Amino acid sequence: MVHHPKKNQLQRFHVTLGHSRVTVFASNEASALQVARQQLCQEMPRMWDVIAATDASRFQITPVTPHGNSLNATLPNSLGS
Repeated sequence: MVHHPKKNQLQRFHVTLGHSRVTVFASNEASALQVARQQLCQEMPRMWDVIAATDASRFQITPVTPHGNSLNATLPNSLGS
């Protein structure tokens, strides 16, 4: 039996591969990568073999705070000047 975590136990992640970025909900980064691969394969079916074979290190996985900002987001230098 497959156990799916409840929505409130999931965290939002931005997953980027090249110029493509998807937002997924997952319990951790490994799960986010798996869900992102599936979503990217659905969005770009002709690229499924490349997406499936791409090394995990090529994906950028960024947790998103509850307020919608990436945890590693920075403000542009022009702000506050």
